[in-house]
Amino acid sequence: MSVDRRWQVRIEHILEAIGKIQRYSGGLTEDTFVGQSMAVDAVIRNFQVIGEAVRHVPDEVQARYPEVPWSLMQGMRHILVHDYYAVKLDVVWRTIQQSLPPLLEPLRRILNENP
Repeated sequence: MSVDRRWQVRIEHILEAIGKIQRYSGGLTEDTFVGQSMAVDAVIRNFQVIGEAVRHVPDEVQARYPEVPWSLMQGMRHILVHDYYAVKLDVVWRTIQQSLPPLLEPLRRILNENP
């Protein structure tokens, strides 16, 4: 099986993961989200995908697009994977609501500028 190592594919993975997170949490309130373990697990897995994908975007690309919080995206993955027992679902919810929507435009622009 061949693996595409172009960094642009990793940006596509980030956008796909954001879309999944938004679908899995769409129409829920924070309380219903917290109470639905399958939705929580699915969302957390996709945040992990985002953080892992960021690791494969070259530093020079990240430096060209400082409006994207690359280190925060990677840092969230680190917490979700290594400090899973301390994950605060209110922070996950706030991230879904406040931090993901503003990422869509810059990530799409990165792909358009780097075909």
